[in-house]
Amino acid sequence: MTHRTSGHSMVEVLMSMTLGLLIIAALVTLVVQTTGLAQRQTDRFDLQQRARVALDLMTRDLRIAGAGVDRGPVTGALSQRFPAVWARRLGRSGDAPTVARTNAFTVVAVPDTLAQTTTSGPIHASSSSLAVHAAVHCAAAMPACGFSAGTTLGVFDAAGGLSLWSAERVSGPLLTVRPLATAGAPIDAGAVVAELLVRGYVHDSASRQLRYFDGDAPHQPLIDGVDALIVRYFDADGELPVAVFGDGPWLGSGETLFDADLLRVRRVRVELRLTVGRDTFRAAADVSPRNIGSQS
Repeated sequence: MTHRTSGHSMVEVLMSMTLGLLIIAALVTLVVQTTGLAQRQTDRFDLQQRARVALDLMTRDLRIAGAGVDRGPVTGALSQRFPAVWARRLGRSGDAPTVARTNAFTVVAVPDTLAQTTTSGPIHASSSSLAVHAAVHCAAAMPACGFSAGTTLGVFDAAGGLSLWSAERVSGPLLTVRPLATAGAPIDAGAVVAELLVRGYVHDSASRQLRYFDGDAPHQPLIDGVDALIVRYFDADGELPVAVFGDGPWLGSGETLFDADLLRVRRVRVELRLTVGRDTFRAAADVSPRNIGSQS
């Protein structure tokens, strides 16, 4: 009797292997696509979170822009004398006074501090020291009315003169100071001197970074992947083209010269455009700083 051995032909084996490879390839593709989708979703979420953090920081600073002195013989919002929001970088690494930018801004404000008084002598661009009065609210145990080394000072008068300084040392009523941005004309004795918050933001297109600065230290990176920072300004009637901040009339002097149109600003809109991979995200906020709503 003849027995026939059963089995698979070569064609059947090749077909089975091909089918198996196709199934494996499909599974691998599915896994890769799923992983890529999950990564893109994670990157997009991270992008949105970073944009929110940046917007929160900028809007927080814009809200307090122009907060002024509330102690001493002269009080009131800063915007009664000079801009609360500057359409440029202000400070030691600042822009030229006649520059007006859409990708950078600086806010100034007096924080909640007792370091507010008046000068007992004139100060000019080449000064290295500053003497202050002991105001009524200054405790006897507080040298120089509470100013300390590392404090940023603003010295300003009713004529719009403004100088920014960093306090280096304190000895009684005398402060050793370093200039950050100075007025061209001397500021007479009796000018207001107060601790000043200087905070700014700028977009660096080369590194695609949003950076922040305090008027003294070098710019610090805040977030990456930023394609643009766009800042727009509005008065009570509508939008102010940024060009109006660079054509005068001019007030102040020296490094703190400013266009009078900056005093018209009532609302600021900041917009961020960010990209990670193929995802683009836009985030914007409108802020009406509460300290520049009216002039007195």
